[in-house]
Amino acid sequence: MTENDPPPPDERPEADGISGSRGEFLRMATVFQGGLTLLALGLAWLAGINLGDQLHFTGTAVAWGVGATVPMLALFAITYLFPVGPLGTIKGFLQEVLGPPLALCRWYDLVFVALLAGCSEELLFRGVLQSWMGRWGALAGLLASNVIFGLAHAITPTYAVLAGLLGIYLGIVFMITGEANLVPAILCHALYDLVAFFVVRSAARRRM
Repeated sequence: MTENDPPPPDERPEADGISGSRGEFLRMATVFQGGLTLLALGLAWLAGINLGDQLHFTGTAVAWGVGATVPMLALFAITYLFPVGPLGTIKGFLQEVLGPPLALCRWYDLVFVALLAGCSEELLFRGVLQSWMGRWGALAGLLASNVIFGLAHAITPTYAVLAGLLGIYLGIVFMITGEANLVPAILCHALYDLVAFFVVRSAARRRM
């Protein structure tokens, strides 16, 4: 590195404290995902759903969560490496909108946001909505809750469809663990987001 070369992102002034686009990204993520958690708790109370009964931290649950991440990451790799048609728009969004703030984030920032997203979204969409709508049938609950999940991720129509399909997959993971356990789905969701964050961050840092 020469004297005129810019320092790596982690050595720049804005990366030393929670400021700039990094700070804004972390604040927005915390407020938004925290809001989803509060919404999940409120709806669970209204619907008479005990979310604690759906959280079982066991070795089997962890194994399910880690193993179930593999197909999701395979899909991410295919869509990211071969951005054909509307997939290119999604990749462009990830690079141009998420890339810059992610490039300034530390690794533990990404772990925090991924865990927060995994917990809040699984509590709301699987733990509350799928469980509540499932009172009219397991298939109805699975499909209806993930139509909402897809619409909540409607960055583009294609992104909404992909998110809905991934939501159905997570809903199946939630259902087949034997006791409607949210832990595998939370881990799967968080690990998927974490890997995606690191991939997008790496690409953004190369451009910088």
